[in-house]
Amino acid sequence: MAPFRISELSVAKLHELLARTPDRLPTQGIRLYISGMSTFGPEWSLMLDNYSQELDECCEFDGLKVIVERELLEAVGGLDVQYEALADEAGGFLITALDPAVQALYGGGCGGGCSSCHGGCGGCHGSCSGDCGNCHDSDCHCHPDED
Repeated sequence: MAPFRISELSVAKLHELLARTPDRLPTQGIRLYISGMSTFGPEWSLMLDNYSQELDECCEFDGLKVIVERELLEAVGGLDVQYEALADEAGGFLITALDPAVQALYGGGCGGGCSSCHGGCGGCHGSCSGDCGNCHDSDCHCHPDED
């Protein structure tokens, strides 16, 4: 499995969002997916979804299940998820492919809040090339149901 990194702040912010979702099922996690393409490359979105053992990779970070389609994760060489607060206290998630060739094509990634780069709980606020520098968690190579 390709590496998957998510910062501690991202996990905390996602837990905050999930706490405001009372109808969430315990089996659901946060799915990262490409909702479209823009001039700057893929537009990443987040949504509540169920894990498919057949199609997905699922990692658990401090009780938070993060789901990505296996083929997509392999195609981008892994993902790095960061939460960045802006001056007005709003913020958003920056999702970046780890494969240098993918980064060279698009210069990073664009992440959204609950819906997309154009709104929701977060928003797109730029992209980065390479390591954003504030990931504290180790790469995850796990399934939540395995040791």
